Amino acid sequence: MVEKILLFFGNTTVNFLKNSIAKLKSKLSKLKNITRKLQQYYYGILQRTFHYAFEKPNTLQDYIKKGSIYVSKQFLLKLLLSFCIVLFLTIQYVYPFLRGKLWSAEIVVNTNDFYEFTGKAKVFQKDGNLLYLGKLEKGKAQGQGEVYQNGDMIYKGELSDNQYCGTGILYQQGKKVYEGEFLNNQYHGTGILYNKNENIRFSGIFENGYQKEGISYFENGKIQYKGSYENGYYTGEGTLYASGSDNVVLYQGTFSQNAYEGKGRLYQKGQLLYDGNFSRGLYYGEGVLYDSEKGKILYQGSFLNGAYHGTGKIYDSNTNRLLYDGNFTEGKKSGLGTLYDQNGSKIYTGNFYNDNIDYKQFIKSNLEEIRQAFGRETQLIMLENSIVTIYNSLDISFTFDFSQYDEPPVLKSIQFFGKQNIEGIQNGMTFYDAKQKLEQYKQKEYSFEMIQQQQIYNTVCDEQINIDYVIECNVEDNIIKLYGQKQNGTVCYYEIERGTP
Repeated sequence: MVEKILLFFGNTTVNFLKNSIAKLKSKLSKLKNITRKLQQYYYGILQRTFHYAFEKPNTLQDYIKKGSIYVSKQFLLKLLLSFCIVLFLTIQYVYPFLRGKLWSAEIVVNTNDFYEFTGKAKVFQKDGNLLYLGKLEKGKAQGQGEVYQNGDMIYKGELSDNQYCGTGILYQQGKKVYEGEFLNNQYHGTGILYNKNENIRFSGIFENGYQKEGISYFENGKIQYKGSYENGYYTGEGTLYASGSDNVVLYQGTFSQNAYEGKGRLYQKGQLLYDGNFSRGLYYGEGVLYDSEKGKILYQGSFLNGAYHGTGKIYDSNTNRLLYDGNFTEGKKSGLGTLYDQNGSKIYTGNFYNDNIDYKQFIKSNLEEIRQAFGRETQLIMLENSIVTIYNSLDISFTFDFSQYDEPPVLKSIQFFGKQNIEGIQNGMTFYDAKQKLEQYKQKEYSFEMIQQQQIYNTVCDEQINIDYVIECNVEDNIIKLYGQKQNGTVCYYEIERGTP
């Protein structure tokens, strides 16, 4: 029974396989026939194409009639084949080769085409605005080109690796800002800077974006500065010119960060004002100050922060005679010095304080000591109990008490008739202002006719007035008295008197 079943299934399987193989052979035979027919079809087309292309036309079927004209099918085929070949070669080889050489290729920035392209190009941003017009090498601007921003050209010139490099012109809002040489996007080499009106602002040599040496100009086109720079500042040797003038020199010498520094000459309206050393734009060290209108020396010596300081000499700008030779502190006579009158004669040698003779040091002196310091008096007045020596060149007088035992007369008081400034008191000021200056000290007022004081004043000042008012004030160990007329309320003269021990 089992054997019959196995025999049945074996025969069935064999028959199935035989039928399947027979069907497969039939289909393959049909496929071969189709393939054979396709080969014959395409072979026939090739034969006809070859016939039309290369064999001489033999019949009218080989021509196409157009009116009275017969056109060879062979010619048309050759023309079509030539066109296709030319079109293929143009698209595949000629167009890519000529693109960027005969015309500028239009490319969008930061695309694959942009990074791979070499040649002339118009580079656009993704929003369609023109970014660059010029030569690219693998996506980098090289050689001559134009750079745009928001549709406006901002640079025209040479580039290297996307940077301004070589000669070019920089624009801002359509106007030239700079024309000259660049290196790595910075002004470098010879160039010209322009102002907003496109007038020259600077012409010269640049280094790493800053002026190094050249000429700067005012808005009116006149020269402003000629010389060296460092990091955009006047530094080194240079000449500065006055504004609004035709090459009138203001300063000539060395600079540091736009300030006068070192040796230089300062001018006023084209005339020499100062010749010497500077620091941070101020007179500093040795120098000579001139009266720029007369060309005469006013001061020769040392300076500190623009003021006389140290040793120096003051001259009369009219006569060029020496007026003072000595020490200064912050622009004022201070310390040891010698004072001369307008005739060049020495009138005092000694100490100065706050730009005045230090008169307080003499308050305990005698007649001989005063004469030793001030020389012989101009006038001498003998009063009942005292002697008055007058020095007209200084507008002062000294009053001495007679002494006993044949000793030199002792100084009692010093009178001031000129421009001296003692304790803030000056002649010509009101009594009210004088009281304010001395308000910290105890004050007294008197009103009566003062014959002796009036006599001294009239002699020194050569003026006849009636002195009838005095303010007395104790200042430290001395007494200050202010004299004048109560009616007009101003100080005519004042004196320092030795206090009572």
